[in-house]
Amino acid sequence: MLLAGDLKCILETNDSTGQKLFSRALARIVDELDLHDVWNATSTNKGYTHYASKTASRLERIYVTKHLRTRKTGVETIVTAFTDHFAVVLRLAIEAPLPLRGRGYWNMNVSLLQDATFMSVVKTQWTRWQQHKKLYPNTVMWWGR
Repeated sequence: MLLAGDLKCILETNDSTGQKLFSRALARIVDELDLHDVWNATSTNKGYTHYASKTASRLERIYVTKHLRTRKTGVETIVTAFTDHFAVVLRLAIEAPLPLRGRGYWNMNVSLLQDATFMSVVKTQWTRWQQHKKLYPNTVMWWGR
């Protein structure tokens, strides 16, 4: 079982540097289903997924069963382009054969650069991304890792 999402609340005091919006309902679900948070907070990376002008919170979370937690190979936050929240990426080891991929590299269809509709969408999105820049602590975090 896996429970994940933008939960808009916290369960631990250190999940937020600002207002503490605790959820007893979420705590009960996590407890009764015996779920475990996949994040391993460290002193340098608390896993905050939303930054405001003076606060940071860990709103996006992933909870899993003990069995899935033993299969965890990694978890990280990454910057995403269309939101003011970071995404949380969980990597799990599975017992399935890896698909074989074909040879070669992916290439962008450069004719799209001549398409007025495509270019309009890119320009609109770039403007939106620029507006979100102020929501990140620095340009590196905004641009991505």
